[in-house]
Amino acid sequence: MTESQVATTGHSILLGDGKLSFIDDDVEKVAVHESKVGEVRGTRVMKELDMDIALLKAGKVDSVVWHFFPSDVSSKLGPSMNTLRQMAKKAEDAGVNIQFVIHPPGV
Repeated sequence: MTESQVATTGHSILLGDGKLSFIDDDVEKVAVHESKVGEVRGTRVMKELDMDIALLKAGKVDSVVWHFFPSDVSSKLGPSMNTLRQMAKKAEDAGVNIQFVIHPPGV
């Protein structure tokens, strides 16, 4: 399975990066929280964003929040401002609301 593929089975969804998330139709609200540590860049992050947009548009989830945490090793944190703007624009252009939260060191 490639990163951009999403496979569904019953009430679960297997994301291309091997993560397994469970989606239950009986739950009123389903929120996806994506967590990233250190620097975030490249086409992989945009493909992950595409998967989250697809889940929102398909009504499989109610909300998506991306969390960016600093790396203890490199001290780098999150995407560049340009990448963050591109991500926000991509979500906006798709007609979905995705929150992006940057968690500064020590907070």
